[in-house]
Amino acid sequence: MGSGRHLHVGLNPTAYCFEAMPFVEWFKVTYMSP
Repeated sequence: MGSGRHLHVGLNPTAYCFEAMPFVEWFKVTYMSP
């Protein structure tokens, strides 16, 4: 389901940035949380 979007995002660097930024923020909060 998500693979199709990832393939599409791979062709669109701008969309990838918008998709990755929130994920990176969430990952940092989840990983850094005690």
